[in-house]
Amino acid sequence: MLKEFKNFPEPLQKKIMIQAGLGAISLLLFFCIWITIKNIQIALPGLLLFLFFGISASTLFVKVASNSYIVISGLCKSVNQTVIKRHTKSILFEADGKTIKIMIRQRLKKISQGMALDIYVSENTPIYETSSGLLLQSYLAIEEKSS
Repeated sequence: MLKEFKNFPEPLQKKIMIQAGLGAISLLLFFCIWITIKNIQIALPGLLLFLFFGISASTLFVKVASNSYIVISGLCKSVNQTVIKRHTKSILFEADGKTIKIMIRQRLKKISQGMALDIYVSENTPIYETSSGLLLQSYLAIEEKSS
């Protein structure tokens, strides 16, 4: 299983490790609260977080292990940012002659216009058609393409 994990793409490895790490921290938090306060009802949110992150990491691991993802490679045409804090809201991405608007869920500060990117998407992720092109609202990971 570890050998298989080392063959995964780096951004997907990172996402699985972050989710598993958050699950481990949540489990540790659960036990610390339970032991110190001796009340299971107060410690229960830590256990629920552990279950959430554990299930999320394991489903992503199975998805990547079974090659149920697609890598879309292309260039970033433009970056749409928020007005006040300049966080990236969406990017216009061109791949195979098609323009795809990707809604960003995390903070990505290093994406700029003209940058080559790899977008990791699940096979069953819907891509919507709009008047201006295609719209992708969910993705697994974004990586700056190595030259």
